[in-house]
Amino acid sequence: MKTILKYDDLSHPPILRMYIHGCPHKRQHREVLQKHREELYDLAERRIGHVVDLPITHPIDLEVFFTNPASPDLDHLIEAVFMMLDAKTLKGPSILADDRLIQKVTMSKYYNTEKSKRDGLR
Repeated sequence: MKTILKYDDLSHPPILRMYIHGCPHKRQHREVLQKHREELYDLAERRIGHVVDLPITHPIDLEVFFTNPASPDLDHLIEAVFMMLDAKTLKGPSILADDRLIQKVTMSKYYNTEKSKRDGLR
């Protein structure tokens, strides 16, 4: 999973923008989600840690753009993102103190690879 994180603190509420390539879905093994959570937190410390204190304890909006996600179902993808962000779901430090702080979600997906027989119509 490759991710770009941005935090817009000039908006109200602030916006956490995530561009995720190869996002896992909620039904993958917890170890996979835990590994991605740790990578995501390390990235957040480097990219947005100087702008906002982690974990975030105030309301935010979330914008997510998925490229080549592991599932075509947006609900499974966003639940996996919530699990990786939320302090109460997996182990270790988290980006958000609680996923209930997310006030609005805007998400979209994009496949930049050719479809396979398994994919069917897109």
